[in-house]
Amino acid sequence: MKLSFTTDQAAYMSAIACNEAKGDLVALESAIHGGLESELTVSQIKEALSQLYAYTGFPRSLNALGVLQRVIGDRQEKGVKVLMGEDASPLGDDYDALKQGTEVQTQLTGKPFNYEFAPATDYYLKAHLF
Repeated sequence: MKLSFTTDQAAYMSAIACNEAKGDLVALESAIHGGLESELTVSQIKEALSQLYAYTGFPRSLNALGVLQRVIGDRQEKGVKVLMGEDASPLGDDYDALKQGTEVQTQLTGKPFNYEFAPATDYYLKAHLF
């Protein structure tokens, strides 16, 4: 699947991600409204906020998803258009996140990396972040 945004959608998606990362829920709400007005779908925003957990932590991700839920409810209550979009499809049973993450990490850094001091952290870095 190819993902492409208009200039406005990209700007709002960036604002949504930045405000989630800062924990600025007031500015996040405004950015979400703007994103929905630019025809970002709820699914696109939800996916971004969900995946940010790996970089900003679950509390910020969950708080941001709560803001998105509230915005959707407010808009629907007022009869304002909300494009839901399609949820991301699940990865196949043969998908290996650790293998893919290791390949991406190696491509970005130029060499394989193993954090032997903390093997669980090494796994999370590769399988979740990369």
